[in-house]
Amino acid sequence: MLTAMIFAANPDLTAHVSRMCSEVQDISLYRSLDHYPQVREAMQLLNSYAPQLLFLETDDEDRWLALEPDIRSFHPGTAIIRISSRCEDGLFPRSEAFPILQLPCDRETFSTAIYRALEAQTSERKASVFAFLPAKAGSGATTMALFVTNILSRMVHKKVLLLECDLHAGPVSMLYNIRPDYSIMDALEESHRLTEESWKRLTTNLNGVDVLPSVSQHGVRRVSPWGYQRLLAFARSRYDVVICDLPEVVNEATEVVVRAAKATLIVTTPSAPSLRLTARRQHDLEDRGVAVTKVKYVLNRKLDDQMILGGTAKEIEAARVAEIPVDENLFDASEFNPNAANAKTVAGCMKIAEFCHGSSIETGAQPPKKRFFSSLWFGAGPRAPQLTVEHAGRS
Repeated sequence: MLTAMIFAANPDLTAHVSRMCSEVQDISLYRSLDHYPQVREAMQLLNSYAPQLLFLETDDEDRWLALEPDIRSFHPGTAIIRISSRCEDGLFPRSEAFPILQLPCDRETFSTAIYRALEAQTSERKASVFAFLPAKAGSGATTMALFVTNILSRMVHKKVLLLECDLHAGPVSMLYNIRPDYSIMDALEESHRLTEESWKRLTTNLNGVDVLPSVSQHGVRRVSPWGYQRLLAFARSRYDVVICDLPEVVNEATEVVVRAAKATLIVTTPSAPSLRLTARRQHDLEDRGVAVTKVKYVLNRKLDDQMILGGTAKEIEAARVAEIPVDENLFDASEFNPNAANAKTVAGCMKIAEFCHGSSIETGAQPPKKRFFSSLWFGAGPRAPQLTVEHAGRS
């Protein structure tokens, strides 16, 4: 449940915001003021109720311009949505720094304003978010997400969080052969009261990477988009990178993830069904408000010299991050064992990790064909013996 307050002298604005909060649902309106509060009164109310949203009337420009900096200074955890009855268009930016929502408005415009306010606040956090989206089930998106997560953690020494957002069929727990007591569902349900102590309890650390898997002993419950919003806000202030493994269909809740992501990587194979669904995934993302420049592609399980046919060929070629070959060592794997992958597979995954990192990743002084298997990689685990240079040479 998202919590909110209203500071507005115009009763019509207050009434409309109250009505829209009820229609959007999952928003609890704590209290409304029918006047611009003095700074002391505003701080007392914000400290008492700690709302995540504040609807602030802007019709009296001098008053709100004087009040907002104090609110941001004393209560930075509250996202501010500026409302007015005087703008000409829906989300009319009086200036680039001050986007203002005109009321009355429809439900979609109202929800978009909330998303933007929360995203703007979240974007000030530290971590970059990257989403991995399969064109169809079984495309290998989870495997790619796991490779990239481990590369960034082990080779770039990033503090990485892996969120498994496929709540019904997430395989991460099975690939790591774990049965965690808590899952991402628990974190979403507790998102309004997360603390450092509860976070340590909820997350599972796997070889230096914090994971919130989807499968736990408590099953799947209803998910609110605001839960994802709060979860990302909490996580982005504590990690360098957040990797999100998504199901193939983006819903109302996971829309928050793809909108917050620096890039969404659609993982597809060269098969005709996968390529057709790739186009559908792209259109779905655009309908969810994701800019086309933030949609990238990973072509997985491609044979040498294999041609990519279909209407999405040009889009995939133009925005392709990496190409992963067919790797017989990764078929039907019951556990995540990166040391079994061949050199070309690892090289492709390195390209994805470099894209997420924003620069090249140095792997030491090994020869070019073997350098991806640096001993810095992944480390030896109980189910993944360390790959040596001799093993790499046989791949």
